[in-house]
Amino acid sequence: MIDARQIAVVTAHPDDETIGCGAQLSRLSGITVVTVTDGAPRDLIDARARGYSSAQDYANARRIELRKALSIADVPDRDSIGLDLPDQEVALNVATSTRALCKIFADRQTRVVLTHAIEGGHPDHDAVALTVRAAAALRARDGQEVSIAEMPYYRAGVRGIVHQTFAPALGRRIRVRLEPWEQERKREMFAAHASQACVLKSFSVAEEKFRVAAPFDFRTLPNGDQLLYDQYSSRLTAERWLALALTALRELDLAPAL
Repeated sequence: MIDARQIAVVTAHPDDETIGCGAQLSRLSGITVVTVTDGAPRDLIDARARGYSSAQDYANARRIELRKALSIADVPDRDSIGLDLPDQEVALNVATSTRALCKIFADRQTRVVLTHAIEGGHPDHDAVALTVRAAAALRARDGQEVSIAEMPYYRAGVRGIVHQTFAPALGRRIRVRLEPWEQERKREMFAAHASQACVLKSFSVAEEKFRVAAPFDFRTLPNGDQLLYDQYSSRLTAERWLALALTALRELDLAPAL
């Protein structure tokens, strides 16, 4: 076991923690798992497709699934924190969620954070990556250094969506090949997120990948401007996402490059 009381995983949705680093959680004693959204878009499309009549019912189901998945990884409820933003709306709440993360990092003396790579896949993923960087920058002003490592999820590729690979960029990458028993545990965690079965089938349990986060200029778009944002919200265009990001950074008195 590793003493991980100063390590946090910060991801957008219930199940992202499992996709990114589920096999590592059971060996990281005391790790903090922060889930930024409740996993329930307010347009009810996903909720109704899965048999729920309201966003609240869907969010409650996803909260139960998350608790079950984390219990498989031996993460106690006291180390799981939800910010409960609406799914697909993190970009609208960057400043608020940054301040919430600042408090968590300060209270838990966080030194290392695992979070999403900035890859142009889900707009919530990139907004959470921005939020983590912003919170780390604010904590640095108070003398608390927070290092960030990224995990890949999905992005637009030449021939369609590419899963669990980093876009070409600087930064040392670490690939952890999972043992058969680790793969089985990760499958159990996937199964705990039962409402997401149709999504999780696209992800491998063979390995987990990480890299040190390199500085990113939030006046630009990731992945060579090849984005998937419009698959999730017709209202959140790339241009609007950038505008929201820069507005939040100005509110927080932070530079656009983090």
